[in-house]
Amino acid sequence: MFLITLFMPSIEAQDKIMDESIYDIWNRISRTQISDNGQWVSYEVGPEGADGILKLYSAADKKSYTFDRGTRANFCGDDNYIAFLIKPHKDSIKALKRKKVKKKDLPKDTLAIYSMQDKFLNKIPNIKSFKVGKEWDSHIVYHLAAAKNSKAKKPTEEVQDSTETKPKKKVKKENEKTGSRLIVHTVKTQKEDTLHFVKKYALSDKQPGIAAISTGIKKNDDNVAVYDFKSNEWKRVLNGKAKYSKLSLDDQGKQLAFISDADTTDMLQRPYQLHLYNTSTQRGKKIADSKSSFLSKDWNISSHTIPSFSEDGKQLIFDVKPADILQDTSLLEEEIVNVEVWHSNDGYLHTQQKVRLNDEKKKGYEVQYIINQNRFTQLEDTNIDNVQRDAVSGGKVIIGVDNKKYLQNISWLGYTYYDVYTVDPKNGNKKAILEKVDGFPRLSPHGKYVSWYSRQDSSWMAYDLKKNKTRQLTSNKVGKFYDETNDRPMLARSNGSMGWTKDDEHFYVYDKYDIWKLKPNKKLNAERITKGRESKVRYRYTRLDREEKFISKEAPALIYTFNEIDKSSGYGSLDLKSNQTTNLLNGNYRYGTRPNKAKNANNIVFTQENFETFPDIYLTTDNFKTKQPISDANPQQKDYRWGKIELFDWTATDGTDLQGLLVKPDDFDPGKKYPLLVNFYERSSDGLNRYRAPAAGRSSINYSIYVNKGYIIFNPDVIYTDGYPGKSCENAVLSGIEALLKEGYIDEENIGIQGHSWGGYQVAHLLTKTDIFKCAESGAPVVNMVSAYGGIRWGSGMSRQFQYERTQSRLGATLWERPDLYLENSPIFNTDKVNTPVLILHNDKDGAVPWYQGIEYFVALRRLGKPAWMLNYNGEPHWPVKRQNRVDFQTRMMQFFDHYLMDAPKPKWMKEGVSAINKGINQGLEYDDNE
Repeated sequence: MFLITLFMPSIEAQDKIMDESIYDIWNRISRTQISDNGQWVSYEVGPEGADGILKLYSAADKKSYTFDRGTRANFCGDDNYIAFLIKPHKDSIKALKRKKVKKKDLPKDTLAIYSMQDKFLNKIPNIKSFKVGKEWDSHIVYHLAAAKNSKAKKPTEEVQDSTETKPKKKVKKENEKTGSRLIVHTVKTQKEDTLHFVKKYALSDKQPGIAAISTGIKKNDDNVAVYDFKSNEWKRVLNGKAKYSKLSLDDQGKQLAFISDADTTDMLQRPYQLHLYNTSTQRGKKIADSKSSFLSKDWNISSHTIPSFSEDGKQLIFDVKPADILQDTSLLEEEIVNVEVWHSNDGYLHTQQKVRLNDEKKKGYEVQYIINQNRFTQLEDTNIDNVQRDAVSGGKVIIGVDNKKYLQNISWLGYTYYDVYTVDPKNGNKKAILEKVDGFPRLSPHGKYVSWYSRQDSSWMAYDLKKNKTRQLTSNKVGKFYDETNDRPMLARSNGSMGWTKDDEHFYVYDKYDIWKLKPNKKLNAERITKGRESKVRYRYTRLDREEKFISKEAPALIYTFNEIDKSSGYGSLDLKSNQTTNLLNGNYRYGTRPNKAKNANNIVFTQENFETFPDIYLTTDNFKTKQPISDANPQQKDYRWGKIELFDWTATDGTDLQGLLVKPDDFDPGKKYPLLVNFYERSSDGLNRYRAPAAGRSSINYSIYVNKGYIIFNPDVIYTDGYPGKSCENAVLSGIEALLKEGYIDEENIGIQGHSWGGYQVAHLLTKTDIFKCAESGAPVVNMVSAYGGIRWGSGMSRQFQYERTQSRLGATLWERPDLYLENSPIFNTDKVNTPVLILHNDKDGAVPWYQGIEYFVALRRLGKPAWMLNYNGEPHWPVKRQNRVDFQTRMMQFFDHYLMDAPKPKWMKEGVSAINKGINQGLEYDDNE
């Protein structure tokens, strides 16, 4: 079913109060795309955890068509059709799961093909997946799920088995092991051709090409087949009992690469073979195996990565790898010694090695195969395992980048250095050209230069590969190319780069505000081409073609602008020949930073939002002179009390001018007193125009919901001084609250505070310095920097030392150099000074902040007799991820703040707790009847 929907005028706002049910009705927009001709826009809209809808908008008719439960749409058939999946009802799936129905027996997706011309919807049930060519859309290829309780039938012809869809003889069942039917659907004629028992399939990108792996009609009849678009038949490339995998077609659909394993034994080291097939000549061959002469002894073809062709189809890139390290299978379990040997010379800590273990086992090393020369060159090896090929030719110029000598630096610097090599594409020989580069080196599109930002020099650098010469391209005497907002005890990063122009003539980079043009063949030649610093407006390039290799000067570049003073944003046009900028659109909104342009038209879709305006989709057909609203995702917002946001400026205790966000209710009355919630992290004021949908967030209060209930929210920016993050927080936050209290509308007896992770730490610190807060929520806080310093971030396996010395914790010294700083900035040593009730959130699988930090905090508060609660969502990471846990956390946090700041009764979990025997059964969210 589809419906035509039109936009309705808004009505006067109402005063509905939000509760947990709001999560089920507030819509999100996702997967926005515009057709190549610019006449159609599709997007998905729906609330989290519920059935969504697919919307199809006609630019010509200004109408929207609605498809229930539609998802993953693709335009096809010269933009006259759209193909998408229709998901089963979520409620139906839940009901079947409650009945213990097996996953394989649950309802499958339905493929829908809608004709925009005929307004006709064709549905095909029981779909496993479907694909449409990236740049060709004449066909839809869809894979049916295995038929239930039925057998596939044998086609009349065994090789070209798409010519008969009603075979005469039953053979074997379709299932996950044997495969199922793959259908090639011609969009315009609706003709379909079938290949039976397909396991995997692949499509080429630019021109028609389809390949598939099938287990065949007969036993031991595994095969690889390609689809012939002239005869509309499937033709076998290779068949016989084997396991085939990793299909890859070149862009033009003329060449196919794949891997086979024809060995029938149980040997652990598999004898993989790499095959190449030409669809034009219909000839193929095995081009490599474990015995190939270019391979080192005991090396093999990797089966973990898909081979890839260069854009021109002249090269095939694939991976090889050393033999797997295998356990002696004759050993009994009680005979195996499981010991970790940690060595001080290890590059990666053993914990990092464990996190990387699966990837390391699969790690391959690139080989370049020149097809017409039958020449193999291994580009990567165990010494240098990261190569970059120039983007334009795809392999005429190659560099290798290696950081193995500097891996230990990650533990205390948080980053590493790099050595750079040239790699000869003919023989793989490597020559060192740069050593200990302080920044990640990147090869320019045409392969003439290696560029990087040097932290130590605060400058952009380029190495001329032809002249073997390094040039410093920028100087801070001309402009400030480092991050001027950096307040961490580490070398500042860059502001990023815009990209290269054709033939590597110019390289564009950013300072805080402007775009600079650099000539990589000349040193210290930076030219500022925008004038943003004077007005504190940032200019950033917006890439409309996601696949562009370099920036063209022939057409104006689209620029995103952001005003640092009033937080307005917009779009502009930059002529790279004259360096002239033209304003196209600007307003007190946050415009989308990734607008989507039609491939063959000037039509562009984008979003605009502010605190009161949901980021709906707009279409412009005249370069932003006019804009047409496409979506109206949340018309129900008009029925609810909302709020307004503004900037709040004050001077901190140390004299620093600071800024923050202040959110007030819709019906704000300066003569009334309001409860205040302080929520902050580091700096948030640039987010003035960000829309905050009512949602069950994972770590923070929801501004829309709390202001709807009558709270005022204050989010102050914090600027830090090295070594004193705690005092920096006091300087900013407490002075901001003091300035706000002078406004006269804050109830100073009802102030709460909330923060998570680094924000949670700062909350915990503040509670040891002031009693101004009536209650506090501190999520995943580091309260003991001494015990945390030597620990591990279990999510990455990294040592935590770099964080405390150089990055967010900002202490600027090791524990043994300045133990006083670690003690001073650790709230745990002053827990006895806390007089504020605290709600702690800390989960037992937190990979960022050790769970024991939350435990240390809670047990200290508990022993001191301080009112404290701790929420631990079992199995969850740094914050609750599962929706039911996020809803529960938001509910409990709301009850907590409402009790202390709005005189609401205590729920049972706050009064009595929830015992282990009641966990997951009686949650204690209810209130006593007599309260």
